[in-house]
Amino acid sequence: MHRMHNGVRALCALTFLGGTSAALAGPIYTGINPPPGGELGHQAILQNIYGGAWSVSGVRDFSNGSISAIRVADAGVGGILPVLTGSAGANEDQRWSGGTVTVTAKAKYAGDSHVFGWIDDASENPVFQPLISTNDFNNPVVVSLSPSFRWALDDISIDRLWTSFPGDNLNDSDQSIDMLTTYEITGSANPGKTWLIFWEDRINGDFDYNDAVIEINAVPAPGAAALMGLAGIAAGRRRKRD
Repeated sequence: MHRMHNGVRALCALTFLGGTSAALAGPIYTGINPPPGGELGHQAILQNIYGGAWSVSGVRDFSNGSISAIRVADAGVGGILPVLTGSAGANEDQRWSGGTVTVTAKAKYAGDSHVFGWIDDASENPVFQPLISTNDFNNPVVVSLSPSFRWALDDISIDRLWTSFPGDNLNDSDQSIDMLTTYEITGSANPGKTWLIFWEDRINGDFDYNDAVIEINAVPAPGAAALMGLAGIAAGRRRKRD
């Protein structure tokens, strides 16, 4: 069994080989290959999930005119991504800090069976904690995440655990491989931050990053939710007066 949780590797784009100083020189984005026939790529998957006509926006982002998917850097930025308050422009998606979120499987284009979960790096013994099967679509679960964690995908078919930290994902040449890409979703009806995570499930796969697609929705604290509700009521009253 391969359960590599604490590898320390240097970083670069798809295969992370460069030194730390190079990694922090600026945002680095893992390349995404077109999917094979019969599978959907990121643009089409976004359209299926959120509706509307999606198109490329800029270099690597997408939008349907009201909702946008903004790519999060895979390396080169450093730091930890706060799941409740982070942003695509300021953070990278290797390590995260927590809060209460809902986790939902949204799409899958893979023959392997997986379970999505997380690893609590704030605990004395970080282990994989399963959350949902990637086959169980649109059935959200709620989880409270620790101040330091990694997302993880347990590929049951090949008995490998992949994580959001490339140093955990070693190929046969002992190179660290990025197994996920992330978008910040803005403009949706969700009251908190929304992230959409696209996984690759084979270390020597096709790297189209559509094998499992997971939506993360931040759950606002009760006080914040109440303020949002009051803001909505006030906006409605202003519209009526206008």
